[in-house]
Amino acid sequence: MAFTTDLPPRVELSNGVAGVISLFRKASRDPSTAIPVEQLSRPILSGRRIWRWHSVSGPEEVAHVLSGNAANYPRSKVIHSVMGQEMRHSLFVAGDATHRWQRRAILERYSLRKCLSHVPMFRSLIAQETRDLPSGKSLRFNVADIIENVTLRASLKTVCQSYDPPDLRPLRRALDAFSDGTLRVSRSDVFKLPLILSARLKQGEAGWLAALKRDLSAEIDCRAKPGAAPQDDVLQTLLAARNPADGQPMPKRQILSNLMMMIVAGHEPPASAISWAIYLLATHPHVQKKARSEAEALRGQPVKGSLAMMPYLTAVLEETMRLYPVVPILLRDTLEADKIRGCPVAAGSFMIVPVYAMHRSPLFWYEPDRFIPERFLQDRAPRNAFLPFSTGSRSCIGKTFAMVEMQIVLAEFLLRFRFSATPDRVPVPRTVMSLRPKGGVWLDAERL
Repeated sequence: MAFTTDLPPRVELSNGVAGVISLFRKASRDPSTAIPVEQLSRPILSGRRIWRWHSVSGPEEVAHVLSGNAANYPRSKVIHSVMGQEMRHSLFVAGDATHRWQRRAILERYSLRKCLSHVPMFRSLIAQETRDLPSGKSLRFNVADIIENVTLRASLKTVCQSYDPPDLRPLRRALDAFSDGTLRVSRSDVFKLPLILSARLKQGEAGWLAALKRDLSAEIDCRAKPGAAPQDDVLQTLLAARNPADGQPMPKRQILSNLMMMIVAGHEPPASAISWAIYLLATHPHVQKKARSEAEALRGQPVKGSLAMMPYLTAVLEETMRLYPVVPILLRDTLEADKIRGCPVAAGSFMIVPVYAMHRSPLFWYEPDRFIPERFLQDRAPRNAFLPFSTGSRSCIGKTFAMVEMQIVLAEFLLRFRFSATPDRVPVPRTVMSLRPKGGVWLDAERL
């Protein structure tokens, strides 16, 4: 008998405000577990642990921090430190002026037109990665493992076409080590040590991605040579980009940092979201059946039209990202004193946007811990209460690419398999870069 559950796995939030030692332990193990449970019912929390902090989860307060007064709330220096040496020069953590021109240069690569042109690639990669699964009508496999291979290869091909390793396992191990090491809050981050010292504490971790960095660096040099054949990828766009302020090309270290950032951030979050979506469908058979019927009805239809005609499958993905946000916590610094809904915010305060708590708050969602895709086909949540890709000028640059990829990959898996879950394989949500299913997503599957 298939295993079903009405309440999907969730993060155990903190009861009360943690002390310094407890805060560090929680943040280093899983930052989401440091979110106070009170945040579910209170739009603003404030306190002082090491430094003055404020945590906002109300739509108006979040809009003020991320959009209305965004210049006063840049990405936290903690993020600069956590990103490590590999991505410190990327647009993800760049200053406003650099961020604006580099974002404009790259956005064309992630237009809807360009993203739709990748659909045949997505389908080809799914066929490739499922080819070696055990034969037979019924099988059990780690869906998350297969999906991460698909999204990683898609990310590599989009960012740098010529980088296509035959065996992804070494790169996957390096990326996992990087996520568990560098993309983890350390003592240097919690205590806001100078970035140069923080980098020294983490420099031993840089070797995890040394091979990828070396290969991408060589490809940049090769492409920069006179007469080199142009390719249709992000790297080519970065090489052609010019700073409108002085007409200068993007420095190599920024190109390399941006490539690394797009590969890391471009594959893990969508892989996590698709994996969670399939798990939720496996534990809710009636929803899975309805989503599959929609995918089957559109089989063979033109890509552009069919994506727009997948409202239920899209609602499944949106509800999945509500329960398991791609980025569950956003961190900002405060440059100048401010006031948010009457609450004074001192300069230098640490600003937190706990997306996970906002997405699970009964203030904005009915039955917030349940998986109910229909909620996205009915009344919409208040603006800025649903932030799958953040909002404002620093929202995810690849959100269109991610949505197209997730729609196609989820639909293709539903057309290939009927999934069911078993109680001995329940994934545990854990925050690294995204809210990942720890231990993978092992499911029973029936070939269709």
